[in-house]
Amino acid sequence: MEEKKENVTSSAGPAESPPSRGGFPESARGDARRNYALHLFEGGLFMGGVSFVAVDTVLPNMVHSFGGAEWLISLTPLLMAAGVMGPQLFAAHWIERLERVHTYTVWTGFFQRFAFLVACMVMFFSGMESPMLAVAVAMAAPLVSGFFAGIGAPAWKELISRTVPPERRASLHALRNTIGALISLLAGWAIHEILQLFPGVRGYAMLHGITFCFLMLSWLLFTRLREIPQPDRINRDGVGMRQRFRQLPHLLRKDAQLRFLSIASLCGPTIFILVPFAAVYATEVTGRGESFVGLLVIAKTVGLFFGNLVGGYLGDQRGGRLPLLLSRVSRFFFCLGIPFASTEPVLLGLFFVYGMSFTLNMVGNQVLALEISPDGRRPTYLGIISMATFAGILFAPTLSSGIRMLSGEIWPLALASAIGTVVSGAAIYRMTEPRVRYPSGYTG
Repeated sequence: MEEKKENVTSSAGPAESPPSRGGFPESARGDARRNYALHLFEGGLFMGGVSFVAVDTVLPNMVHSFGGAEWLISLTPLLMAAGVMGPQLFAAHWIERLERVHTYTVWTGFFQRFAFLVACMVMFFSGMESPMLAVAVAMAAPLVSGFFAGIGAPAWKELISRTVPPERRASLHALRNTIGALISLLAGWAIHEILQLFPGVRGYAMLHGITFCFLMLSWLLFTRLREIPQPDRINRDGVGMRQRFRQLPHLLRKDAQLRFLSIASLCGPTIFILVPFAAVYATEVTGRGESFVGLLVIAKTVGLFFGNLVGGYLGDQRGGRLPLLLSRVSRFFFCLGIPFASTEPVLLGLFFVYGMSFTLNMVGNQVLALEISPDGRRPTYLGIISMATFAGILFAPTLSSGIRMLSGEIWPLALASAIGTVVSGAAIYRMTEPRVRYPSGYTG
Protein backbone atom coordinates (compact mmCIF):
# COMPACT_ATOMS: atom_id res chain seq x y z
CA MET A 1 0.00 0.00 0.00
CA GLU A 2 1.84 3.10 -1.21
CA GLU A 3 -0.25 5.45 0.90
CA LYS A 4 0.68 3.57 4.04
CA LYS A 5 4.37 3.86 3.29
CA GLU A 6 4.03 7.62 3.12
CA ASN A 7 2.88 7.90 6.73
CA VAL A 8 5.46 9.56 8.95
CA THR A 9 5.70 8.84 12.65
CA SER A 10 8.57 11.08 13.62
CA SER A 11 8.10 14.02 15.96
CA ALA A 12 8.52 16.49 13.13
CA GLY A 13 5.66 18.85 12.32
CA PRO A 14 3.40 18.80 9.28
CA ALA A 15 5.97 20.59 7.17
CA GLU A 16 7.98 17.35 7.06
CA SER A 17 4.95 15.10 6.55
CA PRO A 18 3.77 14.30 3.02
CA PRO A 19 0.14 14.91 2.10
CA SER A 20 -2.21 12.26 3.48
CA ARG A 21 -5.91 11.56 3.40
CA GLY A 22 -6.40 12.62 6.99
CA GLY A 23 -5.06 9.36 8.43
CA PHE A 24 -7.51 6.99 6.70
CA PRO A 25 -5.91 3.68 5.60
CA GLU A 26 -7.34 2.39 2.32
CA SER A 27 -7.27 -1.13 3.80
CA ALA A 28 -10.15 -0.03 6.03
CA ARG A 29 -12.46 0.91 3.14
CA GLY A 30 -14.19 -2.48 3.18
CA ASP A 31 -15.60 -1.73 6.65
CA ALA A 32 -16.13 1.99 6.03
CA ARG A 33 -19.91 1.86 5.53
CA ARG A 34 -20.48 -0.36 8.55
CA ASN A 35 -18.26 1.80 10.74
CA TYR A 36 -19.86 4.99 9.42
CA ALA A 37 -23.32 3.73 10.39
CA LEU A 38 -22.17 2.63 13.85
CA HIS A 39 -20.41 5.93 14.52
CA LEU A 40 -23.51 7.73 13.28
CA PHE A 41 -26.05 6.09 15.56
CA GLU A 42 -23.90 5.69 18.68
CA GLY A 43 -22.97 9.37 18.52
CA GLY A 44 -26.55 10.45 17.94
CA LEU A 45 -27.77 8.44 20.91
CA PHE A 46 -25.01 9.85 23.11
CA MET A 47 -25.60 13.49 22.24
CA GLY A 48 -29.36 13.09 22.42
CA GLY A 49 -29.05 11.37 25.79
CA VAL A 50 -27.00 14.09 27.45
CA SER A 51 -29.54 16.73 26.35
CA PHE A 52 -31.89 15.47 29.11
CA VAL A 53 -29.42 16.97 31.60
CA ALA A 54 -28.06 19.70 29.30
CA VAL A 55 -25.25 21.54 31.08
CA ASP A 56 -26.06 24.85 29.39
CA THR A 57 -29.80 24.96 30.16
CA VAL A 58 -31.08 22.26 32.54
CA LEU A 59 -28.19 22.18 35.03
CA PRO A 60 -27.84 25.97 35.52
CA ASN A 61 -31.53 26.21 36.34
CA MET A 62 -31.31 23.26 38.72
CA VAL A 63 -28.47 24.95 40.60
CA HIS A 64 -30.35 28.27 40.59
CA SER A 65 -33.63 26.77 41.81
CA PHE A 66 -31.88 25.02 44.73
CA GLY A 67 -30.19 28.24 45.82
CA GLY A 68 -26.72 27.56 44.43
CA ALA A 69 -24.22 30.41 44.29
CA GLU A 70 -23.74 32.30 41.04
CA TRP A 71 -20.15 31.08 40.72
CA LEU A 72 -21.58 27.54 40.66
CA ILE A 73 -24.02 28.54 37.92
CA SER A 74 -21.13 29.99 35.90
CA LEU A 75 -19.34 26.62 36.06
CA THR A 76 -22.22 24.44 34.87
CA PRO A 77 -21.86 24.66 31.06
CA LEU A 78 -18.13 23.97 31.29
CA LEU A 79 -18.06 20.93 33.57
CA MET A 80 -18.10 18.19 30.94
CA ALA A 81 -15.88 20.18 28.59
CA ALA A 82 -13.34 20.75 31.38
CA GLY A 83 -13.22 17.04 32.10
CA VAL A 84 -12.86 16.22 28.41
CA MET A 85 -10.17 18.74 27.52
CA GLY A 86 -7.93 18.59 30.59
CA PRO A 87 -6.35 15.11 30.39
CA GLN A 88 -6.05 14.72 26.61
CA LEU A 89 -2.47 15.90 26.23
CA PHE A 90 -1.29 13.59 29.02
CA ALA A 91 -3.17 10.62 27.56
CA ALA A 92 -1.77 11.30 24.07
CA HIS A 93 1.72 10.19 25.16
CA TRP A 94 0.44 6.65 25.81
CA ILE A 95 -2.11 6.48 23.01
CA GLU A 96 0.56 7.11 20.37
CA ARG A 97 2.09 3.79 21.45
CA LEU A 98 -1.08 1.75 20.81
CA GLU A 99 -1.41 -0.38 17.70
CA ARG A 100 -5.17 -0.66 18.31
CA VAL A 101 -7.21 2.10 19.94
CA HIS A 102 -10.76 0.67 19.85
CA THR A 103 -10.52 -1.53 22.96
CA TYR A 104 -9.08 1.38 24.95
CA THR A 105 -11.99 3.65 23.99
CA VAL A 106 -14.58 0.97 24.81
CA TRP A 107 -13.47 0.87 28.45
CA THR A 108 -13.05 4.62 28.90
CA GLY A 109 -16.46 5.03 27.27
CA PHE A 110 -18.11 2.69 29.77
CA PHE A 111 -16.94 4.67 32.80
CA GLN A 112 -17.79 7.89 30.98
CA ARG A 113 -21.44 6.78 30.95
CA PHE A 114 -21.58 5.15 34.38
CA ALA A 115 -21.22 8.52 36.16
CA PHE A 116 -24.82 9.46 35.28
CA LEU A 117 -26.23 6.30 36.86
CA VAL A 118 -24.38 7.11 40.10
CA ALA A 119 -25.79 10.66 40.07
CA CYS A 120 -29.32 9.34 39.45
CA MET A 121 -29.15 6.88 42.35
CA VAL A 122 -27.67 9.36 44.83
CA MET A 123 -30.26 12.01 43.95
CA PHE A 124 -33.16 9.56 44.12
CA PHE A 125 -32.22 8.02 47.48
CA SER A 126 -30.54 10.95 49.28
CA GLY A 127 -31.04 14.13 47.33
CA MET A 128 -34.58 14.87 48.51
CA GLU A 129 -33.37 15.22 52.09
CA SER A 130 -30.33 17.27 51.03
CA PRO A 131 -30.87 19.42 47.92
CA MET A 132 -27.28 20.65 47.94
CA LEU A 133 -26.10 17.05 47.82
CA ALA A 134 -28.23 16.71 44.70
CA VAL A 135 -26.55 19.80 43.26
CA ALA A 136 -23.11 18.38 44.10
CA VAL A 137 -23.67 15.02 42.39
CA ALA A 138 -25.43 16.65 39.43
CA MET A 139 -22.34 18.82 38.88
CA ALA A 140 -19.92 15.94 39.53
CA ALA A 141 -21.56 13.66 36.94
CA PRO A 142 -20.61 15.66 33.81
CA LEU A 143 -17.17 16.43 35.27
CA VAL A 144 -16.35 12.75 36.00
CA SER A 145 -17.92 11.66 32.73
CA GLY A 146 -15.86 14.26 30.93
CA PHE A 147 -12.64 13.07 32.60
CA PHE A 148 -13.06 9.53 31.27
CA ALA A 149 -14.04 10.98 27.89
CA GLY A 150 -10.88 13.10 28.02
CA ILE A 151 -8.46 10.24 28.61
CA GLY A 152 -10.16 8.42 25.73
CA ALA A 153 -10.72 11.36 23.35
CA PRO A 154 -7.34 11.27 21.51
CA ALA A 155 -7.85 7.55 20.91
CA TRP A 156 -11.45 8.11 19.77
CA LYS A 157 -10.35 10.81 17.29
CA GLU A 158 -7.58 8.54 16.05
CA LEU A 159 -10.21 5.82 15.64
CA ILE A 160 -12.33 8.20 13.54
CA SER A 161 -9.30 8.85 11.31
CA ARG A 162 -8.79 5.08 10.88
CA THR A 163 -12.42 4.16 10.21
CA VAL A 164 -14.04 7.11 8.36
CA PRO A 165 -12.71 8.60 5.07
CA PRO A 166 -11.99 12.37 5.30
CA GLU A 167 -14.56 13.24 2.64
CA ARG A 168 -17.29 11.71 4.85
CA ARG A 169 -16.30 13.06 8.27
CA ALA A 170 -18.15 16.38 8.21
CA SER A 171 -21.40 14.70 7.16
CA LEU A 172 -20.82 12.04 9.83
CA HIS A 173 -20.53 14.63 12.60
CA ALA A 174 -23.45 16.62 11.18
CA LEU A 175 -25.72 13.56 10.98
CA ARG A 176 -24.67 12.45 14.47
CA ASN A 177 -25.64 15.90 15.66
CA THR A 178 -28.92 15.69 13.74
CA ILE A 179 -29.91 12.42 15.40
CA GLY A 180 -28.92 13.94 18.73
CA ALA A 181 -31.02 17.01 17.91
CA LEU A 182 -34.06 14.87 17.09
CA ILE A 183 -33.73 13.19 20.45
CA SER A 184 -33.22 16.63 22.00
CA LEU A 185 -36.64 17.69 20.68
CA LEU A 186 -38.11 14.78 22.62
CA ALA A 187 -35.90 15.78 25.56
CA GLY A 188 -37.20 19.35 25.53
CA TRP A 189 -40.78 18.14 25.76
CA ALA A 190 -39.83 15.51 28.39
CA ILE A 191 -37.97 18.05 30.54
CA HIS A 192 -40.96 20.39 30.42
CA GLU A 193 -43.43 17.64 31.42
CA ILE A 194 -41.24 15.84 33.98
CA LEU A 195 -40.32 19.02 35.87
CA GLN A 196 -43.99 20.05 35.95
CA LEU A 197 -45.15 16.63 37.22
CA PHE A 198 -42.14 15.99 39.48
CA PRO A 199 -40.64 19.36 40.48
CA GLY A 200 -37.41 19.36 42.42
CA VAL A 201 -34.86 16.61 43.01
CA ARG A 202 -37.06 13.68 41.95
CA GLY A 203 -37.61 15.16 38.49
CA TYR A 204 -33.89 15.82 37.98
CA ALA A 205 -33.06 12.27 39.18
CA MET A 206 -35.42 10.90 36.52
CA LEU A 207 -33.70 12.99 33.84
CA HIS A 208 -30.30 11.57 34.86
CA GLY A 209 -31.69 8.03 34.69
CA ILE A 210 -33.03 8.62 31.17
CA THR A 211 -29.63 9.98 30.16
CA PHE A 212 -27.87 6.83 31.39
CA CYS A 213 -30.20 4.56 29.38
CA PHE A 214 -29.50 6.44 26.14
CA LEU A 215 -25.75 6.45 26.79
CA MET A 216 -25.60 2.69 27.34
CA LEU A 217 -27.45 2.05 24.07
CA SER A 218 -24.78 4.22 22.45
CA TRP A 219 -21.99 2.21 24.13
CA LEU A 220 -23.38 -1.12 22.90
CA LEU A 221 -23.24 0.13 19.31
CA PHE A 222 -19.73 1.51 19.82
CA THR A 223 -18.42 -1.91 20.86
CA ARG A 224 -19.30 -3.26 17.37
CA LEU A 225 -16.86 -1.04 15.46
CA ARG A 226 -14.11 -2.74 13.42
CA GLU A 227 -10.58 -1.36 13.47
CA ILE A 228 -7.62 -2.46 11.39
CA PRO A 229 -4.40 -2.27 13.50
CA GLN A 230 -1.88 0.35 12.35
CA PRO A 231 1.56 -0.75 13.59
CA ASP A 232 3.23 1.85 11.34
CA ARG A 233 1.75 4.62 13.49
CA ILE A 234 3.20 3.44 16.78
CA ASN A 235 5.55 6.08 18.13
CA ARG A 236 8.78 4.25 19.01
CA ASP A 237 11.05 7.26 19.50
CA GLY A 238 11.57 6.38 23.19
CA VAL A 239 10.97 9.97 24.29
CA GLY A 240 9.59 10.28 27.83
CA MET A 241 6.60 12.37 28.79
CA ARG A 242 8.69 15.19 30.32
CA GLN A 243 10.80 15.54 27.19
CA ARG A 244 7.66 15.31 25.06
CA PHE A 245 6.20 18.30 26.88
CA ARG A 246 9.42 20.24 26.31
CA GLN A 247 8.93 19.75 22.56
CA LEU A 248 5.49 21.37 22.56
CA PRO A 249 6.62 25.04 22.29
CA HIS A 250 8.72 24.05 19.27
CA LEU A 251 5.70 22.44 17.60
CA LEU A 252 3.63 25.57 18.17
CA ARG A 253 6.35 27.86 16.81
CA LYS A 254 6.93 25.67 13.78
CA ASP A 255 3.33 24.97 12.74
CA ALA A 256 1.20 28.08 12.16
CA GLN A 257 -1.93 25.97 11.55
CA LEU A 258 -1.61 24.39 14.98
CA ARG A 259 -0.82 27.74 16.58
CA PHE A 260 -3.86 29.55 15.13
CA LEU A 261 -6.27 26.72 15.92
CA SER A 262 -4.91 26.64 19.49
CA ILE A 263 -5.57 30.39 19.84
CA ALA A 264 -9.09 29.92 18.48
CA SER A 265 -9.64 27.06 20.92
CA LEU A 266 -8.33 29.14 23.82
CA CYS A 267 -10.77 31.97 23.11
CA GLY A 268 -13.69 29.81 21.97
CA PRO A 269 -15.01 28.98 25.48
CA THR A 270 -15.59 32.68 26.20
CA ILE A 271 -19.11 32.10 24.85
CA PHE A 272 -19.76 30.31 28.15
CA ILE A 273 -19.21 33.53 30.06
CA LEU A 274 -22.71 34.41 28.86
CA VAL A 275 -24.58 31.16 28.15
CA PRO A 276 -25.48 29.91 31.68
CA PHE A 277 -26.76 33.32 32.72
CA ALA A 278 -28.58 33.75 29.41
CA ALA A 279 -30.79 30.76 30.29
CA VAL A 280 -31.46 32.11 33.79
CA TYR A 281 -32.06 35.61 32.36
CA ALA A 282 -34.59 34.18 29.88
CA THR A 283 -36.64 32.49 32.60
CA GLU A 284 -36.64 35.62 34.77
CA VAL A 285 -37.36 38.26 32.13
CA THR A 286 -40.29 36.28 30.73
CA GLY A 287 -41.62 35.27 34.14
CA ARG A 288 -42.21 31.74 32.85
CA GLY A 289 -40.12 29.92 35.46
CA GLU A 290 -38.23 26.61 35.13
CA SER A 291 -40.57 25.05 32.58
CA PHE A 292 -39.50 27.68 30.00
CA VAL A 293 -36.12 25.92 29.91
CA GLY A 294 -37.75 23.12 27.93
CA LEU A 295 -38.76 25.61 25.23
CA LEU A 296 -35.23 27.04 25.16
CA VAL A 297 -33.89 23.51 24.62
CA ILE A 298 -36.32 23.05 21.72
CA ALA A 299 -35.28 26.38 20.14
CA LYS A 300 -31.62 25.49 20.53
CA THR A 301 -32.33 22.08 19.02
CA VAL A 302 -33.94 23.54 15.90
CA GLY A 303 -30.79 25.62 15.53
CA LEU A 304 -28.75 22.42 15.83
CA PHE A 305 -30.62 21.02 12.81
CA PHE A 306 -29.85 24.05 10.68
CA GLY A 307 -26.22 24.16 11.79
CA ASN A 308 -25.82 20.47 10.99
CA LEU A 309 -27.29 20.91 7.53
CA VAL A 310 -24.98 23.80 6.68
CA GLY A 311 -21.91 22.47 8.50
CA GLY A 312 -22.18 18.94 7.10
CA TYR A 313 -22.48 20.11 3.50
CA LEU A 314 -19.78 22.77 3.69
CA GLY A 315 -17.48 20.54 5.73
CA ASP A 316 -17.59 17.69 3.21
CA GLN A 317 -17.20 20.04 0.24
CA ARG A 318 -14.89 22.74 1.60
CA GLY A 319 -13.33 21.42 4.83
CA GLY A 320 -13.68 22.55 8.44
CA ARG A 321 -12.49 26.17 8.31
CA LEU A 322 -15.61 27.69 6.76
CA PRO A 323 -18.08 26.13 9.26
CA LEU A 324 -15.86 27.38 12.10
CA LEU A 325 -15.93 30.93 10.72
CA LEU A 326 -19.72 30.82 10.38
CA SER A 327 -20.00 29.58 13.97
CA ARG A 328 -18.11 32.64 15.20
CA VAL A 329 -20.35 34.99 13.22
CA SER A 330 -23.53 33.42 14.66
CA ARG A 331 -22.06 33.44 18.20
CA PHE A 332 -21.34 37.14 17.82
CA PHE A 333 -24.98 37.88 16.95
CA PHE A 334 -26.13 35.80 19.93
CA CYS A 335 -23.93 37.85 22.26
CA LEU A 336 -25.16 41.13 20.81
CA GLY A 337 -28.82 40.12 20.99
CA ILE A 338 -29.23 38.73 24.51
CA PRO A 339 -28.97 42.05 26.44
CA PHE A 340 -31.75 43.57 24.32
CA ALA A 341 -34.09 40.54 24.36
CA SER A 342 -37.15 40.67 26.61
CA THR A 343 -39.85 38.71 24.79
CA GLU A 344 -40.27 34.96 24.31
CA PRO A 345 -40.02 34.97 20.47
CA VAL A 346 -36.78 36.97 20.48
CA LEU A 347 -35.20 34.82 23.19
CA LEU A 348 -36.22 31.63 21.41
CA GLY A 349 -34.75 33.03 18.19
CA LEU A 350 -31.46 33.82 19.89
CA PHE A 351 -31.23 30.31 21.36
CA PHE A 352 -31.85 29.03 17.83
CA VAL A 353 -28.79 31.05 16.71
CA TYR A 354 -26.78 29.66 19.64
CA GLY A 355 -27.76 26.09 18.70
CA MET A 356 -26.72 26.73 15.09
CA SER A 357 -23.34 28.09 16.20
CA PHE A 358 -22.84 25.12 18.50
CA THR A 359 -23.04 22.50 15.74
CA LEU A 360 -21.17 24.60 13.18
CA ASN A 361 -18.33 24.79 15.70
CA MET A 362 -18.50 21.10 16.53
CA VAL A 363 -18.47 19.93 12.90
CA GLY A 364 -15.81 22.39 11.79
CA ASN A 365 -13.49 21.75 14.72
CA GLN A 366 -13.68 17.95 14.47
CA VAL A 367 -12.80 18.06 10.76
CA LEU A 368 -10.15 20.78 10.81
CA ALA A 369 -8.30 19.45 13.87
CA LEU A 370 -7.95 15.98 12.34
CA GLU A 371 -6.78 17.26 8.98
CA ILE A 372 -4.04 19.59 10.21
CA SER A 373 -2.57 16.77 12.36
CA PRO A 374 0.11 14.46 10.86
CA ASP A 375 -0.12 10.68 11.12
CA GLY A 376 1.76 9.31 14.10
CA ARG A 377 1.47 12.60 16.03
CA ARG A 378 -2.28 13.12 15.76
CA PRO A 379 -2.99 12.44 19.48
CA THR A 380 -0.34 15.02 20.50
CA TYR A 381 -1.66 17.68 18.11
CA LEU A 382 -5.22 17.07 19.28
CA GLY A 383 -3.99 17.14 22.87
CA ILE A 384 -2.41 20.57 22.37
CA ILE A 385 -5.64 21.92 20.90
CA SER A 386 -7.67 20.41 23.74
CA MET A 387 -5.31 21.85 26.36
CA ALA A 388 -5.80 25.30 24.86
CA THR A 389 -9.55 24.75 25.08
CA PHE A 390 -9.14 23.60 28.69
CA ALA A 391 -7.30 26.82 29.57
CA GLY A 392 -10.16 28.80 28.06
CA ILE A 393 -12.66 26.72 30.01
CA LEU A 394 -10.89 27.55 33.27
CA PHE A 395 -10.72 31.24 32.38
CA ALA A 396 -14.39 31.67 31.33
CA PRO A 397 -16.15 30.95 34.65
CA THR A 398 -13.52 32.92 36.58
CA LEU A 399 -14.15 35.98 34.44
CA SER A 400 -17.89 35.36 34.47
CA SER A 401 -18.02 35.22 38.27
CA GLY A 402 -15.87 38.35 38.55
CA ILE A 403 -18.18 40.27 36.22
CA ARG A 404 -21.24 39.15 38.18
CA MET A 405 -19.68 40.37 41.41
CA LEU A 406 -19.25 43.82 39.87
CA SER A 407 -22.57 43.98 38.06
CA GLY A 408 -25.84 42.07 38.07
CA GLU A 409 -26.55 43.18 34.49
CA ILE A 410 -26.40 40.76 31.56
CA TRP A 411 -24.70 43.12 29.09
CA PRO A 412 -21.14 42.98 30.57
CA LEU A 413 -21.21 39.18 30.22
CA ALA A 414 -22.39 39.53 26.63
CA LEU A 415 -19.64 42.04 25.85
CA ALA A 416 -16.90 39.79 27.26
CA SER A 417 -18.19 36.82 25.27
CA ALA A 418 -18.38 38.93 22.10
CA ILE A 419 -14.75 40.08 22.44
CA GLY A 420 -13.53 36.50 22.90
CA THR A 421 -15.58 35.41 19.90
CA VAL A 422 -13.98 38.09 17.70
CA VAL A 423 -10.44 37.07 18.72
CA SER A 424 -11.24 33.40 18.11
CA GLY A 425 -12.73 34.17 14.70
CA ALA A 426 -9.69 36.24 13.70
CA ALA A 427 -7.37 33.29 14.47
CA ILE A 428 -9.49 30.93 12.35
CA TYR A 429 -9.50 33.49 9.54
CA ARG A 430 -5.68 33.42 9.51
CA MET A 431 -5.63 29.65 8.94
CA THR A 432 -5.31 27.93 5.57
CA GLU A 433 -7.86 25.28 4.71
CA PRO A 434 -5.87 21.98 4.55
CA ARG A 435 -7.79 20.80 1.49
CA VAL A 436 -6.47 23.83 -0.36
CA ARG A 437 -3.01 23.51 1.13
CA TYR A 438 -2.67 19.81 0.23
CA PRO A 439 -5.16 19.30 -2.62
CA SER A 440 -3.53 16.08 -3.87
CA GLY A 441 -4.22 14.35 -0.57
CA TYR A 442 -8.00 14.37 -0.84
CA THR A 443 -10.47 12.76 -3.17
CA GLY A 444 -13.77 14.19 -1.88
